[in-house]
Amino acid sequence: MICDTDSLGMQTAETSLTSLLDKYVEMARLREEREVLEARGVLRLAGEAARQRRARTRRLAQSFPGALRELERLDAAAIAARIDRLRGAGAPLPPWARVIETHHRALRWALATKRRLSGQRRSTRGASDAPPAESGDGPLGLSSIDALCPPGGRLSAWVATAVARHFNLDAATFDVILYGAQPWEIELPRVDGDGAA
Repeated sequence: MICDTDSLGMQTAETSLTSLLDKYVEMARLREEREVLEARGVLRLAGEAARQRRARTRRLAQSFPGALRELERLDAAAIAARIDRLRGAGAPLPPWARVIETHHRALRWALATKRRLSGQRRSTRGASDAPPAESGDGPLGLSSIDALCPPGGRLSAWVATAVARHFNLDAATFDVILYGAQPWEIELPRVDGDGAA
């Protein structure tokens, strides 16, 4: 499930399509299994079954940061519809899927950057109270320094704002693309191959 990417998480259009399809197929399996268990009155797994499910959700979250929130907010029908749309789309990704892929890519970069810089800060504690001397920009103009201490305090909200701005979307439209039942019905601003308007 983990995608082949360069250091910023950039993928080819075909790789992006395949990886998003893989993500939604795994989400569909997880959602279906959960709904079957809930229908039987099982609200919590234990033992080996719980360990296996946690491992699967951990892999999903590592490959596609933000996917667990999608899994919680999308029902089985919405996930199946996304799979059908992506299978019929081909490369390049349709605009709604580019927004989602860009969100995963940017959040993956921000989380990795925060982990890296937090490790640097711990290893230099006592030497200086200054933050690490890392100010290079990441994807979408995201700052490495801000990844360590994001404006507003929430990394996911900071990244979502940057992705929405990148695609000229307001917050409500961005939310519908990520969590709505039919994001392909949203009229998106025209964007070039990089997503910039």
